[in-house]
Amino acid sequence: MKRVFAVVSLLVLSALLFAGCTGAVPAAPATGGEASAPAADGAPVTLTYMASQGWIKDAELELAKKFEEQTGIHIDYQIIPADQYFSVLKTKLNAGEATDIFGGQSGKNRPQGAI
Repeated sequence: MKRVFAVVSLLVLSALLFAGCTGAVPAAPATGGEASAPAADGAPVTLTYMASQGWIKDAELELAKKFEEQTGIHIDYQIIPADQYFSVLKTKLNAGEATDIFGGQSGKNRPQGAI
């Protein structure tokens, strides 16, 4: 029974791998220069990214500049003071006005009273 399960699993995974590899991939611009990524109406695209103070490092800002040069898509960073970040995020989410991308933190929560 284990052998049949292994063979069937292998066949399913192979089929999924094949199906995933057959999709069309858009070609990168071959101009070597600045590419543009206009929206459907022709306006330039800007993505907003909200993060807490101290989360965004200089390397990420440099990477965003290179990304904009290659794609024409601008990244608008909205840096929020660390002590206000989660309340501002909750307010924006509840109002339906969240940014395109926002940061968050997760971790193991300890039960109340645990050390």
